[in-house]
Amino acid sequence: MAGDGRGGHARGGRDGAVPTPAGWCWAHVGTPDGDRLLALVPIELHGSFRHAGGVRLLPASARGLRPEAEPLSVGPAAGDEVPDDLLDLLESALGWPLPPAYRRFVAETNGVGPAAPAVLPPYGFVADQPLFGIAREDRHQDLSYVADWVRDRLTVDFLPIGYVQGGLLAVKVSGDDVDSVWYLDDDDPRDREAYGPEEVCGHLLQRCADSVDDLWARLVRPPAALVELATAAVGQVTLVRDGAVGAGLPAKLKAPWQEQGRPGRDPVASMFEAV
Repeated sequence: MAGDGRGGHARGGRDGAVPTPAGWCWAHVGTPDGDRLLALVPIELHGSFRHAGGVRLLPASARGLRPEAEPLSVGPAAGDEVPDDLLDLLESALGWPLPPAYRRFVAETNGVGPAAPAVLPPYGFVADQPLFGIAREDRHQDLSYVADWVRDRLTVDFLPIGYVQGGLLAVKVSGDDVDSVWYLDDDDPRDREAYGPEEVCGHLLQRCADSVDDLWARLVRPPAALVELATAAVGQVTLVRDGAVGAGLPAKLKAPWQEQGRPGRDPVASMFEAV
């Protein structure tokens, strides 16, 4: 789905606000005529690429959101406990121990997200997704796998802990400042194609909390004006059915409305089939 960026690019959530499905995010995409366009895409797909996004080159003198005078706090949603033996297996697979506060959080909740959409005003992202956990059906949401998925931008000192609308959260797992939480803005104007993990972590990561406990203590509900903007933009969202998107997928993975192709064996696809 897509929406006209001129109508707003705010997030939504629960409790009467505009809902964003779990596992999806709103992404800025470029258009030939220079308009700002938003697309609702799978969050792991969006997070697998480093990209300009569509707004990076616009002038910006500040970041973050203007908070309410008395913002409402947002705590974590209800979660499931994780046994110590599973945490031990995770640490064995990762090759390092989890920081104490973050380990306790995973043990108590298995990486839940906020109970309602939340923002950290100085940084501008919207947290409305479950954080990464253990034994997830989608391995792109599983702590045992996702660290390697983003190794092109994070050094081994940082463990990714979840996507937010606007980027990625990570926790420091080694070196100084262990347990601190950091934010990687996926639309940072300072980013360059040539940057590797060392440059990204050294220049682009933004320290946003002393620990995951501190993060929960500082998350608040989005400003009312932002929620109103998102609500007003809902009517501008349309379903996009581009036949070229996913055209190379096997027939069983294509959307029902996509052309299935002519019957017969695809010589290219057959190269990747198990014997």
